[in-house]
Amino acid sequence: MESVEIQNISLRTHSSSGRTHIEFTDHLGDRRLGRILPAGIPVKYLGSLYSRIGTSAAVIIPDGISELPDGSRCLSIRTENLSPLERGQKLTELVNALRFLHESGMNHLSIDEYSFRLREEKISLIFWGDGLLTVHPDAPCEVKSGGIPGAASDLYMLAATALRLNWLVEPGEIDKANELCSDNVLRRWKSAGNCGYKSGVRLNLQPVIPKLGLNIVQGGSWEARDLYVNHLSSIASKKGWACRIIRFASGERGRPLPDMPAGTFTHSPGELLKNAFPGQGGIEKLLIMHDFFEYQEDSTALLRELARIIPSGLRLVLCGTSVPQDFQGRRTSLNGPVSAAVDLPLEDVPDSTEIRSVGCSWYGPRCRVSIETANGINKPFLSEEILFKEGAWRYTADRPLQKNNDRKAESLFNLNRYTEALQFASRKNKPLQSRILMALGKFDKTAELLTGTAEIVLLAEAYMGQGDIHKALD
Repeated sequence: MESVEIQNISLRTHSSSGRTHIEFTDHLGDRRLGRILPAGIPVKYLGSLYSRIGTSAAVIIPDGISELPDGSRCLSIRTENLSPLERGQKLTELVNALRFLHESGMNHLSIDEYSFRLREEKISLIFWGDGLLTVHPDAPCEVKSGGIPGAASDLYMLAATALRLNWLVEPGEIDKANELCSDNVLRRWKSAGNCGYKSGVRLNLQPVIPKLGLNIVQGGSWEARDLYVNHLSSIASKKGWACRIIRFASGERGRPLPDMPAGTFTHSPGELLKNAFPGQGGIEKLLIMHDFFEYQEDSTALLRELARIIPSGLRLVLCGTSVPQDFQGRRTSLNGPVSAAVDLPLEDVPDSTEIRSVGCSWYGPRCRVSIETANGINKPFLSEEILFKEGAWRYTADRPLQKNNDRKAESLFNLNRYTEALQFASRKNKPLQSRILMALGKFDKTAELLTGTAEIVLLAEAYMGQGDIHKALD
């Protein structure tokens, strides 16, 4: 995108979602339509979003960006040969413009009255991209809950916008749009077929309303589990429960509570619930831990503890390819071959990779890929500092592992529990032992331990701790 200078604003309006739009003239004299994104939205990810969409008359991508005095940004497009939609549109034509975007692997997730324009008498979709950077106020229940967005999510927003703006006039078209606006995800997918949009995913059983306590959903394809979980969120929405779907993103390996902003403290089940449902105490809750994998030891430890002391009003659902038998709860097994998927930061995925269901998270856009596709990409990206702040070291330190375990000793050391750390550090790991001894003030023992080793810097630090500057210099 090129930097655009705003010269003269002729019109300023607000969409139903609260976004501000302006019509203005730029420094070249071109007329433009701009969408102002609030300060704090990570626009740095827009390039990776736009680069994955091919050129087409069906999709318009912003080509200009302007910085505003309050720190916000304005995305814009040239409006030559573009005009707003009027009454009398066909739902299938609106869907066809959206379909091209979906074929690129993208979702829209911010559809409103400023997302469509007529260009040469044909409907074009403006892909602003902000729906993949922050959750839109008009998003359907599964997106607001943290679930897996997809075509059904966009179709919901499209139909709601078309009805609100009276784009559709024929009774049959209006009926189709009303079906697409259903909070019932399964019903929404069924009605999508009437618009020529086939999901390709089927459930061989009706999702069961979770009971109070622990519920387990396992097996089946990852697409089927995604649909199952999204439908559970629609059940919660209809019943007025608070619902949160926490997805175990691959890059968040090692976090006590995945899919939460950096710096979120989760030292106990109580803090897990507080962070998952901020400001939502005293009501019925549905907490779904999706893509549950045991490799996230810290999260697993928290969930084992929570499963033993589930508070009143909480329905906890663990969903994955399989869930260990020591989690005792009502089990639902989906039919068919078992497959798995993971979430990855979009910027880590090569452009040539086939992606599915791009949505937003605290670290930017993330995309859904099969576990096979992710094998060559999967990499942790969180710093030790973040893991420490979120309590991962504590859980590693408190796990009942065998003696002489350096990983446990490192965690104890990072938590300033030096005496315990020394107990668990293996005798072969002299650098680790020496750092612990120096933290304990035992510089003489450190020097004795390191004499004759290649750890010259640590040995010098030990001599400095003893006050022997000459030996440290040597």
